[in-house]
Amino acid sequence: MSVSSLSAVCGNTDLSTPVGDNTPVKSELLCFVADKCRILPLDDLIKICLDFYKEDEVFAARAIIDNYGD
Repeated sequence: MSVSSLSAVCGNTDLSTPVGDNTPVKSELLCFVADKCRILPLDDLIKICLDFYKEDEVFAARAIIDNYGD
């Protein structure tokens, strides 16, 4: 999943617009990262995500990415 694909999805308020192979993406964290990765340094982006998002949200976002390639 590319950052541009996620950015297109994140414009939708319910975060469930199909991407690529019509797999819905429902992750506020992934949308935040896709939106901010071009304007924030990586270290700052990681710090913000660690401070704001709960561990289960991070693991859920990672699972979406892991399952996307299957």
